[in-house]
Amino acid sequence: MLTLLEIHSAVASAPPPQLPVTTDPTAMEVEEAPAPAADTTDTTPADPNSGGSFLKAVLSGMEQRSEAAEVPVSASGVPVSVALKTMQAVQKSQEATDLHEALHEYTLFPRPSSTKDIAKLAGLVNRLIAIIAKAGLEKGGTGTTCKDAWTIFTLTTLLRRYHAKAPEAKAQPANDDTGTTGQQAQRVLKTEEQKQAQLAYQAVGAMIRLAAKIGGTRDLCAIMEHLTMATLVQAKFVLVPPIVLATGAMMEVTVDPPETFADKLVPAVQNFAIQNNHTNELLELALRLAAQQLDQDLHLINKGKHEDDDNPNQGEHQEILSTIHVMIPHNQRGSNTRASWQRKLANSLAEILIWQRTETAAKTDSRFVRAMDALKALPDIIHKGNIEKGQALIQQLQTSIRKHRQLLNNHARQQGFLVASSYQIDKTSITFKMIRRAKVGDLKVLELLARKHGDARTLRLIAKRHLDPDKAIPMESIQELISNWVGIGGDDDKDDELAAIELQLQASMVQATLDKLRCPETDRPVLVTCVGADRDNIVCAILVAASVENSRLSLAGEVHDVSTTGNCIDLLNQVLVQSKFLVDGEQGFMAVEEILNNNLRKEDKSKEDVIVLSSRDLELDEHVLKELQERDITLRVHATSKLVAAPTGTVQLSLNTTIYDRIKARQPLTLGVVLDCTGSMGGEIEGCKKGALKLISTFQELAPVTAVNFMGYWDPVNVSTDPQPKSTGYLNTTNRHHPENMTALTEFVNTQLVCQGGGDEPEDIPQALEKFIDDMKTAGLSADKGVHMLFLIADAGYRSNEEHRMRAALEILKKLGVVLVMCKVRGGGSIQTLVDRSKECFQEDGQLILLGGVGQLASIAASVTESIRASLFQSSNVVSVTASVGSTIDAIAKLVNFQEDHEALKTNEELTKDEKAEDVKGVFASKKEYTLTSRDRLYLQLSRLPPLCHESVQSAFGGKTLQELSAAAIANRLRAEGIPVVKVEKAGYPEEVVELVKNLMGGHGVMRVDG
Repeated sequence: MLTLLEIHSAVASAPPPQLPVTTDPTAMEVEEAPAPAADTTDTTPADPNSGGSFLKAVLSGMEQRSEAAEVPVSASGVPVSVALKTMQAVQKSQEATDLHEALHEYTLFPRPSSTKDIAKLAGLVNRLIAIIAKAGLEKGGTGTTCKDAWTIFTLTTLLRRYHAKAPEAKAQPANDDTGTTGQQAQRVLKTEEQKQAQLAYQAVGAMIRLAAKIGGTRDLCAIMEHLTMATLVQAKFVLVPPIVLATGAMMEVTVDPPETFADKLVPAVQNFAIQNNHTNELLELALRLAAQQLDQDLHLINKGKHEDDDNPNQGEHQEILSTIHVMIPHNQRGSNTRASWQRKLANSLAEILIWQRTETAAKTDSRFVRAMDALKALPDIIHKGNIEKGQALIQQLQTSIRKHRQLLNNHARQQGFLVASSYQIDKTSITFKMIRRAKVGDLKVLELLARKHGDARTLRLIAKRHLDPDKAIPMESIQELISNWVGIGGDDDKDDELAAIELQLQASMVQATLDKLRCPETDRPVLVTCVGADRDNIVCAILVAASVENSRLSLAGEVHDVSTTGNCIDLLNQVLVQSKFLVDGEQGFMAVEEILNNNLRKEDKSKEDVIVLSSRDLELDEHVLKELQERDITLRVHATSKLVAAPTGTVQLSLNTTIYDRIKARQPLTLGVVLDCTGSMGGEIEGCKKGALKLISTFQELAPVTAVNFMGYWDPVNVSTDPQPKSTGYLNTTNRHHPENMTALTEFVNTQLVCQGGGDEPEDIPQALEKFIDDMKTAGLSADKGVHMLFLIADAGYRSNEEHRMRAALEILKKLGVVLVMCKVRGGGSIQTLVDRSKECFQEDGQLILLGGVGQLASIAASVTESIRASLFQSSNVVSVTASVGSTIDAIAKLVNFQEDHEALKTNEELTKDEKAEDVKGVFASKKEYTLTSRDRLYLQLSRLPPLCHESVQSAFGGKTLQELSAAAIANRLRAEGIPVVKVEKAGYPEEVVELVKNLMGGHGVMRVDG
């Protein structure tokens, strides 16, 4: 739980409130959190030494404020630069809250895989804390809003780590005595900063108590290592390299290792373990939890020995150990090198601090007790001789600890755990009984080792386990399936026993994965598709479609049948071995608008929900979002790995107010496209054609487009065989009453505009513009007859001897009322001269738009017409759209069951609907509107966390008031019986109780916050 460190870092300088360390050791179990595959976008390794002060430096570095840029003004006083309108630009007017937007961004943030990722996550956490603190200031710091916001933040952090194999996911709901309201010795802190520090400490304390139960022992052990490092840094025992600045630059800190490692370790042990200086409440809590778990495991071993003597046939019914002995900090992590001696110091110190708190070592191990007593009696630690004495005593402690760990490891091996470790010691020691009892992660490591050594015997034993459906192992993540895929060849493979076993194991894994993901058939069909040729997303789409009964899979415009496991495996093999869909890159995949338009305009008008997988952010125009709502179609967008922002570049709109007013008044609008079709456009021309046609379609949705003209030009001046400019002329498209004209235009673009010729770099642009002017005059267009937009898409300019013709053509176009939209495909060369001349002619009069690239053609229509264009991933309150990120099987299982979530959200919307609310929804949900959005889905997900999470977090923040308990009871009854919340209002309950009930109903049992 990396977030623990960011919160701890943000409040490290505040005085810590008292936290209880009482916990229930019996609730600790054996499963650790599955480690999601790291994103390989940034290969900078994450520094394991990343302690509190490192992240504090990151947070401090990110405290920068961006100033608004000055808007340039023309000589006539007309603004010449207007920002491109996306959903983010209109959020304020749609009542979106900063808190929910930040929480939404936090839920979509992937597992950090580099120091840059850590810096970004630290900045996001810092922003969340600042938003919560601001709410505290606005509410006077005493209202429930601030406390509830911390509760939601804490639960969201737990949700990020909670998984299907977590101990608490398997355990029956039980009371937890890890802390009660009475145990919380809350200080009375006067300043708002101190209040926030107290709430942060309470949040971190709750998460530490729940770490092993929700995430696994791996989480608890990682927390101890990081908090120990933070304590060492705070006490100035170590420095931590490197520091990532807000700009993303790396600032190296020189940290030379000490002359001898003992020079650092002995004083650290003396300071923290003997003198108990610089105590840290949070670290103390984590240490005691780990110590209690170790004592419990060692007690199980001793208990098991006696039971084995009495009942030698007990076997598999014995209680099993946790995995804390595998994950726990120990002195052999790190090394004495410059790169990792600090990590070795943190682990060596943490090891002693943990075992010092165990009953086993501190009270019953005489060697350990004598060494600790001798360390306490050691005089001046600075003296070299005393350093050597201290080192010898610490080695005695480490020897005792190593024996206890060996006892735990040996017992685990005897019980069939740590099979991979046992295999490395003796390959012949592996038995079927051990494999049947092995943990999933351990067994997968064993399978990889057996493959590496060509060990058919061990692979047969693993395959035998897979014959039992209850023991078959599904994949942990998309990346695991891809990296371990065995290509399916011809019949020769069947003669190779090893290859046959590997294919059998692979088929069993795919089948087990589909069985785990399988969801009940629903009445509403599902379309599963991808935007972009991303391998991880394509594999995920195949698995999702194969797991949903009533679904169809569409990839690159083709529908694929994956209704059987065999079909699914075959298509996966085509993607992973033959690179199907990947060879042609993005060309074969439709944009999200095309996918939805094709789906929305089907004649049968069926309510088919849609799952779209994409590695880039997606945007949709307002009219498409409204049509989704009207058709009751829901959309889930999902990314399997790190989400990449959609490329935007810079857009400059230099439109005078008269043109804006005419567009707003919906006066007639004509569109013209002039496209460079010379040979140098070969790599981009198809994308330009597609973008231009989409541009026309979007403008038709948003504005009264009366006529459209599409022209292509070449360079007959340099290449005599090049054709003269060709165009459709202006085709009537008034109110779409002439669909045959749009069909003719599309056919013209696809058949007549062939990429050819060109020769030298400049092209014959003056002739193309002169032809376009003739088309305008033929159609009777002029400045007083509507707004005329000309999109000039080119990668080169004109010749120097054509300067006079060029200037003349531009002047005529300006007088005809043309708004020139300049889209340069690439920079440099003569294209810059063309841009400069266009600026000189059109900018001062407010008739110019400069695009940063072809990718902006799709969004310029929304900008010009001032229509809303929504980001589907980045905003939390788009109605009928939810977003998610993840490649683990847990994340994909939630994706597969998205319709269940959506139905729950729709039901909740009906129960919480205000009688006075308008029936017509907006594109964005307001604060008090509980409907189908990513924001509301977060509350639904939080409500499904185990009861222990809610109880522990509520306890950490002081529990619920009597009024809140009453409201919760009412809300539970309303949900259970399907009673609308308006009934409570009519029944005469106090207004404050009604408001609490609404917030609880809107949060599916979790208190909603306004942010």
